[in-house]
Parts: sequence; C-alpha cells; structure tokens
Amino acid sequence: MDDEQVDELVHKRWGEIGFENLFPEERDYIWLWCLRVEVENGSFDQYFFNSAGDDALEALAALARVGAMQTHSILSRALAVLDSVGGFSKERFTRQDRMEPLAEDAFDKPTQAFYDGDEAFMSMAIVRVVQSLKAHGIIDR
Repeated sequence: MDDEQVDELVHKRWGEIGFENLFPEERDYIWLWCLRVEVENGSFDQYFFNSAGDDALEALAALARVGAMQTHSILSRALAVLDSVGGFSKERFTRQDRMEPLAEDAFDKPTQAFYDGDEAFMSMAIVRVVQSLKAHGIIDR
C-alpha cells in the first residue's frame, strides 16, 4: 500500500465513521493534510481564514507528535502573526475579524518558509497512520 492508497483509506474511513472515530494517528494526518492543502493552495492567510484554521493548534501538536519540528516552527511563526491582532481563535469568524486589519503581506514570510521547506511531514504522518492501521488489523502492509 503506497502513500496515496493510505491517504485514500484514511479519507474513506473519515467519511464512513466520522472524524471523532478515527484513530489518533489518522486525526493527526487529517489536520496536517488540511494544513498542507490550504497553505499550498493559497497561503497561511487562506488557512486561517477558512475553517481548516480552526484546528491550527491541533495541527501544531500533530507536527510535534510526528517529529516535524521544521514545519512546527513555521506554523508557530504563522500563529505568532495573529498575536498582534488579539491572538489565535478557534472560532473562524472571530479569527477572520481579527485578521482584517493585518497587512496583505502579513503571512508572506511563514508562507514562503512553508513553500521552501523540505521536511516531508506528510510522509512522517503516514508512517504513524500505517503503524496504527496495522496494529488495529485494518491493513497488513
């Protein structure tokens, strides 16, 4: 089973059993997947503006659990941008209101660091997912 197949399996399980019923390693993977997709598609501005940003603190903790300290540092720097406007909020609309006065380029440096980063944090997360799925008898990879 390659990484893409693991990704498909986790997303399938997410749809079938719901996020809360996923194994912790799968939830970590989903938080990191959302981070990657949003930032790669737009920027940290997009990530925090959208609902995926509600789980930024969970993504930060997931990065630590998988050992992705370079990306953890980058997300920490992006979260720190919000400190100047009242800090991070899990509530999307509160976060959006707080982000409004930020300069258009406020997230440029952490976003560029994310784009330039060479840490394979998604692969690191997949290793943990595979171990968990094997331990629970879901796959035999």
